[in-house]
Amino acid sequence: FHPDLLDRTAVDAAARRLKLDSETEALATRLEREALENVAYLKAAAALFSIANDVSQTEFASLIADMSDDHRARGALGMGWAEWIEPDAVRPFDIPVDSSDPISNRQIRIRPAPTDPNANMAVITMIEPLDETNSRALGYNMYSEPTRRSAMDQAVRDARPTASGKVVLVQDIGRKRAGGTL
Repeated sequence: FHPDLLDRTAVDAAARRLKLDSETEALATRLEREALENVAYLKAAAALFSIANDVSQTEFASLIADMSDDHRARGALGMGWAEWIEPDAVRPFDIPVDSSDPISNRQIRIRPAPTDPNANMAVITMIEPLDETNSRALGYNMYSEPTRRSAMDQAVRDARPTASGKVVLVQDIGRKRAGGTL
């Protein structure tokens, strides 16, 4: 081998490593920024629900619209709110949603139906955008599914937002399934 050829090969390999390092750093920075944006959305929604006695679908929609007009471009189907429901509150909870929107003006039924009368539930009560696809998620008890439950339990233990493992989105049931995270 000619010494110049070895030097050029080493230089090319070093250049590829630098480019890969640079692209990896850019990707990590973008993912971190998007994760921080999602945490900010969660904290804003939590603040709204903690200071208001009764948040309407319209108020929730305004909050989401004000915070993020590009969440679909980032791969999110929507942003939802799951209400913690204790077992003794199930019956009063199964009531119509108050809204002038025909999609949301329907009863939310908890599903899957609780089999344990003492089980707590985290039921999706609001989602934006409230379109036909996302409305399928209303009433879903996220605490009934082990991957979702594990992420919620960890978030409570750590007192911070936590991403779930891979899940099948309720919106995808009956359609081609694409895994997601919450």
